[in-house]
Amino acid sequence: MLVGTGLLAFVGVVVAGCGIEETQVLGATVAPTTTVAPTTTVAPTTTVAPTTTVAPTTTVAPTGPGSYAVTIGDRARTWQVIVPPSGTQGRPFVVVLHGRDGSGAGMRTLGLEAFARRDGVVLAYPDAVEGSWNDGRPGVDSVAHREPIDDVGFLRAVVADATTRYGVDARRVVAVGFSNGAMMATRLACEAADVFGSVAAVAGVAASEQLNRCNPSRPVAFRLVVSRRDPTVPFTGGPIGAPSGRSRGAGASAMAVAAWWAARAGCSGSTSVPVPDSAPTVQRWTATGCAPGAEVVVDSLDLNAHGWFEQRGYSASAAVWTALSSRLPN
Repeated sequence: MLVGTGLLAFVGVVVAGCGIEETQVLGATVAPTTTVAPTTTVAPTTTVAPTTTVAPTTTVAPTGPGSYAVTIGDRARTWQVIVPPSGTQGRPFVVVLHGRDGSGAGMRTLGLEAFARRDGVVLAYPDAVEGSWNDGRPGVDSVAHREPIDDVGFLRAVVADATTRYGVDARRVVAVGFSNGAMMATRLACEAADVFGSVAAVAGVAASEQLNRCNPSRPVAFRLVVSRRDPTVPFTGGPIGAPSGRSRGAGASAMAVAAWWAARAGCSGSTSVPVPDSAPTVQRWTATGCAPGAEVVVDSLDLNAHGWFEQRGYSASAAVWTALSSRLPN
């Protein structure tokens, strides 16, 4: 099991990116609330096959040590790869997705690289077009959603290049995302489960309509880390907060998303318990009796905040990595 010792030396909430997701430390003192459990079990609805995404045929070009670019359509797409000292051949590959108005480089501050160095995992930090991923929400006022940008195809290309260039293990590929990046990660679980076998989403869930068209090709390990009083991405679903007044679309309820994935995985039950010694109180909901290869876990924090959470007794980075480590055996 992985631990968070030395991960980040502060207590607070890290909100990664800029704009409404500007990097900052937010102190938080909150009282525990009652146990959170899903109030309904949402069965999968009739699925509609997603739009086919096509990997680029143009050559990936190195732009610096560990930095790469590829042109998809008329857009140059960039990313950075961080390799562990133990090498890359046959190693797991984790793709880390930033929040709206953020960057791949900004996600390097969250402490995942210490875990990756220790465990021999290759990391990739891709950049969205003009800071926004096309996570599937209709009506969002961003270039990525309006054009629309083929981010599923781009992230498939990132994995394909790492498999060829670095020899990473294509059977052990994970997507981790924050906020808009978290919603992009859940889209990958729906439309690219053949590539991404595990997904961890922090402070983001799924587009409100996503489950109606979600048709994963295999069971996926699914971890959510969310705030029960998030002012930007509502825990119970609804319009995404947009202080600028620009449309951000709507998100689904975190527990409805969890229940959908649990039903899809054939899970037969669930448990909901507080995480010991966590402040603020973190409630962990876990689906049980799931199909082999499937896992659905929700950590919900009693916080009035939108961020990558690092609090006394709880670290989002450590929780995410612990969840992923069970899916990335040597």
